[in-house]
Amino acid sequence: MLSRPDFMEKQVLFIESDNSKKLKFKNSNLVLVDENNKIVLQHPCSKIFIVFILGEFSITSVLIKNVKKNTIPLVFLHYSLKPYFSIIPDNKGNFLLRKKQYTNTNDLEIAKYVISNKIKNQIVLMISLRYKTVKEKSSISKVKGLLKQTDFAQNCQELLGIEGTASKLFFETYFKNLNFNGRRPRCKDDIFNLLLDIGYHYLFNFVEANLELYGFDTYYGF
Repeated sequence: MLSRPDFMEKQVLFIESDNSKKLKFKNSNLVLVDENNKIVLQHPCSKIFIVFILGEFSITSVLIKNVKKNTIPLVFLHYSLKPYFSIIPDNKGNFLLRKKQYTNTNDLEIAKYVISNKIKNQIVLMISLRYKTVKEKSSISKVKGLLKQTDFAQNCQELLGIEGTASKLFFETYFKNLNFNGRRPRCKDDIFNLLLDIGYHYLFNFVEANLELYGFDTYYGF
């Protein structure tokens, strides 16, 4: 089972697909070589947390055998970062985690935790602005007040309202110099909303890949 030290001390590798490159194992190292068998990347297996491979990539049964032997997760991603195949050596037996996922009754508490951390990050970014007007300082104070309200939300709809208000104030303050007229999901009526939609799509897919790494059932959710 993956542990906190694994996450803190090991490294994540991203490899973009290239038909001229191949992955190999050599002396307890994961090695990426080019068409001339020249080493492009070499990394000790003991220091690898996970390998993300972006795009199409050919693998051999020997490679599969070695990644499982060295407990190195391989996750293959589309260019949208959506996972389409994975080799996860040791998470399939994590039945305790899935049991907790299936029997979880703390949906609202988990949602509060996620939303409060999102608002905290927004506050940090708003405070980081060098020159703040009276209105912007007031917006920061309002967002801090909304952060406190998350603890007292009675249901997810109320929590969504708090998140929406905080985000509106955040976008108005943080993107004040970009003529940003507000967040309108899925509308794509300006470059800012288009890029945010793309960014959120990539983030969603990447989070899904990481949930699979730990052994969560991504079809069930919370």
